[in-house]
Amino acid sequence: NPLSLNVEFALGRDSNVWRVPEGWTRFSDRILSLQVSASGPVPISKHTRVVLLGFAGEDRYKTYGGLTHTSYGIQAEFQYRAAGTYTAPIWSLALRTSGEQYKSDLRDGYRRSLAFTVRKPITDRISSFAALAVLKRDGRSEVFDTSETSLRGNLDYSATRRATIYLGLDLRRGDVVSSAPPWLSYIDVAKAIVPDDAFPAGTWYAYKVKANTRLGTLGFNYALATRHALDVSLRRVQSTVAGAGLRYVVNQASLAYLGRF
Repeated sequence: NPLSLNVEFALGRDSNVWRVPEGWTRFSDRILSLQVSASGPVPISKHTRVVLLGFAGEDRYKTYGGLTHTSYGIQAEFQYRAAGTYTAPIWSLALRTSGEQYKSDLRDGYRRSLAFTVRKPITDRISSFAALAVLKRDGRSEVFDTSETSLRGNLDYSATRRATIYLGLDLRRGDVVSSAPPWLSYIDVAKAIVPDDAFPAGTWYAYKVKANTRLGTLGFNYALATRHALDVSLRRVQSTVAGAGLRYVVNQASLAYLGRF
């Protein structure tokens, strides 16, 4: 297959942009996002290939500009398929690295991930995806040096020729960053603390804590044409701080245009 160019333009809303724990006022914001990527396969043998991907984009926050950031990176994914039959699974190992530049200097940094994945059609209408991944982030502050392990799965159901419904679940364990005023309950369990330079009042702190996180996604994709689609998704994120009984909840909604050229 030839090189493909992918474009995603999205409008979104996040109900808790600072990941504020329960017990404090949460702050929501609207987000304008543009992502561009180019990918292409490199055949190796009858059953294997490497897919190379390069990407760049920006997420722009309307109210809390300190969270606005650009990102860029590359990914190499080695794929193996034992047979050419429709239901044969595709196994892969993907290495991804990216850089991020925020309006908040402390958040600038790099991300790396290593993921083992499998894709498998179940029927002519249902397909599945699963991944086990390790994710690491290096920021300018120790608070934003984080590490997580992720186990996720996804089901796609083609309701009609144009309409697809999808459901995803992601279970993560590791470091998360939450911002809040000085709070003894967080201070007692935090692995690192720093004044949050993205918060407009300048009196809040960013806390790195160990947490168990669940991310659930429900989405609907409608093909406008062969290479153009609209996508609507809802996501709920819940992180519970290990051993402390603290948690934060985030609800996200997104409307996106997807194009391939």
